[in-house]
Amino acid sequence: MQAGRTLLVHGAAGSVGFIAVQLAVARGITVVGTAGEHDIERVTALGATAVRYGDGWAERVTAAAPRGVDFVFDASGGRARRLRHPRR
Repeated sequence: MQAGRTLLVHGAAGSVGFIAVQLAVARGITVVGTAGEHDIERVTALGATAVRYGDGWAERVTAAAPRGVDFVFDASGGRARRLRHPRR
């Protein structure tokens, strides 16, 4: 990944996701991170755009990254729904 790309991190507030967000932001990568309501501020403080888990999360990711995401890192351990975004 390189600067200017967009990364979606599922589980951005967890141990592994938290580190992934920090590393990506340090490299100039735009990060959208999913998190629970109580962790939104924590993820935002890292420099990511935080979106809340739960119903409608895919729509919130699309709103946060209208041009789509280039990469997805799933640190949540769950099954992520496939998102369809227009290519850059």
